[in-house]
Amino acid sequence: MRFRVLSALLAVLGACAAPAAPVPAEPPAAPDPPPTTFHDGSSYWSVVWPRGWETQLAQDPEDPSLVISRGPLSKDVQGSGWGRGKIHGTLKWPEMVLYGIGTAPAAWKEASIDGKKALVYEFEDRWNRTMGCAVERGDMLIYVAIGCPKARFEEFREKLAKVVLSVKCAR
Repeated sequence: MRFRVLSALLAVLGACAAPAAPVPAEPPAAPDPPPTTFHDGSSYWSVVWPRGWETQLAQDPEDPSLVISRGPLSKDVQGSGWGRGKIHGTLKWPEMVLYGIGTAPAAWKEASIDGKKALVYEFEDRWNRTMGCAVERGDMLIYVAIGCPKARFEEFREKLAKVVLSVKCAR
């Protein structure tokens, strides 16, 4: 009995004597947003878009994997992006991959993303420049692209590359 009373008393005194937890000077940074994922029962891929972006299925009957995303890159610049999966048979690398982009890339290079063979490319139209990738998943290519106005592309190159390199995919 004495032992239990003494133990309880020591526990209470210990709790009272414990120092208060330090209060951080600044609140912790918000974590990265959760990835946008596509899963149709047999395939899976994901990408992490910038914080504050809205993503939705494109509702394209010819390509149910197509997602579109848009949002701020800064207070005054909006960006946009898309992602899709494309099932393939025998793949002639890199010609077939480049053909699947749908436009001639201004630049491209082979890379490794998520431990998989990939191409990272850039293309532009009259107003925008876009950075994208095609990741080889085995039976499917995962295409993801993100862009912004041409005049501001170099300013956001690192942020756009982070999105392109965030692609993950599995069967």
